[in-house]
Amino acid sequence: MKLTQEQQDIITEFAEDNDIKVYEQYSGRGMYGSKCFGLVGDDPVKMAMGLAVRLACDDNMELANRLSDCVRYDNMGLDSIVYFTRAEWNEEDAEEVDTDEDEDGKENIGNLETVVEKK
Repeated sequence: MKLTQEQQDIITEFAEDNDIKVYEQYSGRGMYGSKCFGLVGDDPVKMAMGLAVRLACDDNMELANRLSDCVRYDNMGLDSIVYFTRAEWNEEDAEEVDTDEDEDGKENIGNLETVVEKK
């Protein structure tokens, strides 16, 4: 799903209000080069829940629901990134960030943690 400019503005405003950085072209573990947007901060659950509340308050409940179906998070050292695997940011002037899969094979989806064993 491609985000509209209005949706991107709401997400950007949410990030600015909460001292969160928006990564516009992020490729997370298992995405094989596909890009999506992500939010970087210290508490992944708080970021995801806060964004959902902001979207719902701005009459964007449909977007909140669609994002909740594709949310994941990863550790980035001191910070975490919450990313939305099927949500594409407007490609114009987008910042690109790539990541590799963690060595322990840990994958997080929503607020439920799933451990994926490597074989």
